[in-house]
Amino acid sequence: MSGMNHPSARPGRAGQPQRYGPARPGAVGEGETGSAAVELTLLTPLIILMLLLIVYAGRGVNARVALAV
Repeated sequence: MSGMNHPSARPGRAGQPQRYGPARPGAVGEGETGSAAVELTLLTPLIILMLLLIVYAGRGVNARVALAV
């Protein structure tokens, strides 16, 4: 008996491939076509603003240390 034909060698029913996604391409999440692009568009300016605030705070701390010396 071959290892591939053994029932425990493959998950799923015998003779049928196991599916990991929806049966049809549009079966799940039909209304969420461009949601990743919208999230990226909205979050990118916020992430850049946070990074700029961190840099600004670091420069302020550095200036305060330089004046204290």
